[in-house]
Amino acid sequence: MLSPNTNYGAYLIVKLAGRAYGLDTLPSQISLEVGKSKSQGNVYLRCQEKNKQACSLSRTNRSRSRIHEEERSNYVQEREDGWIEVELGSFYNDDGDAKEVEMCLKEVTGEHLKEAVIFLNLKGLEGGTASLDVHNALDQATYCEDALSSGRVNIPSAAARILKWKAVYAVADAAVVASEATIPTELLSQVCNYANANTSYASCVKILMAHPKTLLASSLKDIAENALDIARRESTQTSDFFTQLLNSKDLNLAFKAAIDNCASYFKQATIFFNLNGLASGTASLDVHYALDEAKCCQTNLSADHVDIKSAADKIEEWKGFYSIAYAAVTALEDCKN
Repeated sequence: MLSPNTNYGAYLIVKLAGRAYGLDTLPSQISLEVGKSKSQGNVYLRCQEKNKQACSLSRTNRSRSRIHEEERSNYVQEREDGWIEVELGSFYNDDGDAKEVEMCLKEVTGEHLKEAVIFLNLKGLEGGTASLDVHNALDQATYCEDALSSGRVNIPSAAARILKWKAVYAVADAAVVASEATIPTELLSQVCNYANANTSYASCVKILMAHPKTLLASSLKDIAENALDIARRESTQTSDFFTQLLNSKDLNLAFKAAIDNCASYFKQATIFFNLNGLASGTASLDVHYALDEAKCCQTNLSADHVDIKSAADKIEEWKGFYSIAYAAVTALEDCKN
C-alpha cells in the first residue's frame, strides 16, 4: 500500500556467492515502473575484496515522469549481514495507493558488439577517418572476447559468431583502408630491415599493414607506436591462451603450475610495450624485458616437462610480434642517434 504525498526509494537486496567473479565486466539492467512511468539504467556489481563486496552503479536517466534518477556512479558497501542494497530508483506518490510498482534486474547481452555498430558508419569516408572508426569496432569485439574469457564462458556458438563477425569486419576494414591510405613504404622498410630471425621482412610488413593506423603513419614514431600496440594486444591474447589452457579439463595436473605462471608472465609482458620509453629513448630496453618474461615462461615449461605443441607454437607466434615491436623502437632510437 502506497501512502499519498510520500517519497519512496526502491531497492533490491541481493547476496553474492563467495565464488562470484566477473561482475564488473558486463552490466545488468535495472528498471523501476510505477503506473505508466518507467525508469531504466545499468548496474555493475563489483567484488573489490574477498568477503567484502561493493557495487558500482551507473545509471542513465530515461524517466519522463516523477521517478527521479540522476546520472551518477556510486559505490555501495555490503551490509553487516552480508547482503547488498542495489538502489533501483526513487519516486514520489502524490495520490493514493492504486499504483502498481514493478522492479527488475536482468542481464544485458550483446553490449560490446552493440557498441561496435556505432563505429561502422559512413561519416568517416568523407573525413578520411573511416579506417580508425572501423578499427574501434574491432576493439569492441576484443572487449567482448575479454569479457567472455574473464567470465570463463565456453560456448562454441558464441566463439563461432565472433569469428564470423571478424571475417565481415576484415572486409570492411580492407575496403576503407584501400580508399584512404598511402602505403608508407620507406618507413616500413626502415623498420622491417631490423626484424630478426623470428620474423621475415615480408611477415613484418604484412603484420604492420594489418594495423589501420600504420597506413596513416607519417614518421617512425607513428610506426613504433602502432607496433607496440600490436605487441601489447598479442601479449594479452597469449596470456588469455594460457589461462584457457589452465582451465582445460584435459590438462595434466602436473602442468598446471607452469601454465599458470606463463599466463602471469605474458600478462606482465604487456606492461613493457608502453609508450613512455619512446620519449626517453629507452623503449628497446623496455621491450626486451617483455622477451625476458617469455623466456621465463619457456623455462617453467621446460622444468616441468610440459610438452604441449599449441603452447610452444603460441610462444613462437608471440615472438614474431615482439620482434616487430623491437625492430620498430630500435629503428626509431637509431634514427635519433
